[in-house]
Amino acid sequence: MGGRSAIEAVQSIEVDLRIVGADFEVDGKYRAARPGRMRIDVLAGGKHVYTEAFDGDRAWQWKGAAIETESSEATAALRHGVELPGKLFGVHELRQRGHRVNLAMREAIDGTNYYPLRITLADGYTTTLYVDTNNWLITRRRDVRPLHVDVDPQPRSNPGFLIFGR
Repeated sequence: MGGRSAIEAVQSIEVDLRIVGADFEVDGKYRAARPGRMRIDVLAGGKHVYTEAFDGDRAWQWKGAAIETESSEATAALRHGVELPGKLFGVHELRQRGHRVNLAMREAIDGTNYYPLRITLADGYTTTLYVDTNNWLITRRRDVRPLHVDVDPQPRSNPGFLIFGR
């Protein structure tokens, strides 16, 4: 929010997370920085138990012992998370970063009329971001992907929509 200059002024972010699975709860700290790097540190019971990072070229993980290089699929998933608008980069920066944006036919969801933006990243990964016509913000995203490629590589449609800013 705030337009091109405000978005481009963001050089890094840090987000505290609570990650809840079917049989676990952990805390995390997600950090990302331009030009496209990220790191997440996970703590269980206050103890650092896992780190995953993308340095702009490759991904690695630490599970309490040696650092391991991640698979190409895991590297791509981490890159996608950094590249997609909403953390560090704006929609207006996608093309200059080698990605495509296409406007699809308007779509009504739960009484709101959206402009769907079909995003295709340079490696072929696709997702749809939904621009709410009431406030002109991206408030929804729909895609098919593994929730965590190293845990379960099966691509799945997300349950409904991921909702931002609501």
